[in-house]
Amino acid sequence: MGVVIKATGTSTDASLHDSIEHAVRAGSACIKAAGIDRNDIDLTLNIGIYRNNNFCEPASAPLVQSGLDINYSYLKGRKSFSLDIINGACGFLNAVQVGEAFLKTTDIKSVLVVSSDVHPSGKEVAGFPFRNIGAAALLEWSDDPRRGFQEILFRTSPDSSEEFESIIDLSAPGARGHVHIRQMKEYHNHLVDFTAGTLTFFYTEYGEKHNLQSNETIFLTSQPVKDFGSMVLETAGVNAKSVECLYDKYGDTNSSALTIAYHESVESGDIKTGDRVVFIGAGAGLTSAVGLYLE
Repeated sequence: MGVVIKATGTSTDASLHDSIEHAVRAGSACIKAAGIDRNDIDLTLNIGIYRNNNFCEPASAPLVQSGLDINYSYLKGRKSFSLDIINGACGFLNAVQVGEAFLKTTDIKSVLVVSSDVHPSGKEVAGFPFRNIGAAALLEWSDDPRRGFQEILFRTSPDSSEEFESIIDLSAPGARGHVHIRQMKEYHNHLVDFTAGTLTFFYTEYGEKHNLQSNETIFLTSQPVKDFGSMVLETAGVNAKSVECLYDKYGDTNSSALTIAYHESVESGDIKTGDRVVFIGAGAGLTSAVGLYLE
């Protein structure tokens, strides 16, 4: 019983450098895959971080809702709500928690989670670590105790907040098109260790309750660096099937990583009804999150 993923969609055109359009395209593909009327979507959550011209207001979610033409006019009667959630590669699991809170009310039936990251200049910029891409997932509620998200755990390091920083100086000329990325040399190594610790803690807390058998579990992880998932599982001492690495195909997809990993695994048939899936997000903070999902 819990939040289930009804459908997903992606926007992978490398020539597109528009955060809103990527989210709109991914959302459209998701809605089509779900086979529902877009006006049946009650809530739109945007978890993207890097956006066009570094704009902060208005939030991206209403712009995506407008681009998808989801109950945009109050004059038509039905109303939909939208908001941004900012937590990088862990944002998808935050969106699941927020979606759950709304879906439990029964007034909300469908929640669309969209994500996208682009360089604020709207161009390809050497050294920018994230792939311009978009993803979307449609969330619904299931009363079936054998389906949906079961447990989600977040953990943040108290002393590593400056290992990865994105700095925008709005007082500088042309600031709307620039972002300065600063990353410490050992950032990825520390992130692997920290995320492995979070996974270990998750197993300690919930492994016995849910009879988690690693070799029967599918692991989906964010991919800030090649083979990140495999390194996390090895460090945590988890004896599991090999984790598919999408880094060679897409690079670091940041806020879209978990949605894309799920989308690709379902499309390929690697995830099937009845499977147990563990989502692992990790990024700056250091922050990591682990969620158990029953397909």
